[in-house]
Amino acid sequence: MIADKRPHLLHRVVGAAVIDEENVGPQPLGRQSPNELLHHEAKVLGLIMKRQDDGDLLDGPMRRRMEWLGTALRYGVVGIASVVLYVAVSSLLHRVLSIEPVLANAAGYAVATVANYLGHYYWSFDTKRSHADASWRFLAVVVAGLVLNSVYAAMLVNLTDLPVEVIALSFAVLWPMVSFVALRLWAFR
Repeated sequence: MIADKRPHLLHRVVGAAVIDEENVGPQPLGRQSPNELLHHEAKVLGLIMKRQDDGDLLDGPMRRRMEWLGTALRYGVVGIASVVLYVAVSSLLHRVLSIEPVLANAAGYAVATVANYLGHYYWSFDTKRSHADASWRFLAVVVAGLVLNSVYAAMLVNLTDLPVEVIALSFAVLWPMVSFVALRLWAFR
């Protein structure tokens, strides 16, 4: 394989030599595997995107898709961790410290919401916004979710015979997608 210390340069395959476009001189191919030859030919034909200075082969649209996917995965991990923390704190406060269930639930939810915000702020979205700007936007999305959940549940209870568990589960599946977009494009942008 040709040892190229400059991955951002393209090489052209011409016959049995590689022409370095910066040094404009043929370099012997040496013992190239068929895959390596095809790789160089594909570069010439434009089938493989030009390497950027950081060595990344992803173009703009593909890079954005991969960034969105990475953000969505981190968002999911933080969300699941927040749910686990919410249940654990609520249970601990009620079962171990004998705090009333409603108060234990509210405290667990508050702790999980703060953890959720910090996880999304520092890891999921890695925002450059200040806490003063991001926190009120995050809380606006949380409150919107609470209001929409209440309206959604009330509508389905009054219009269908669905069990409350199905209604809650359907919102739990739908809301994270809406919340992700709102947090990504508005709160933590």
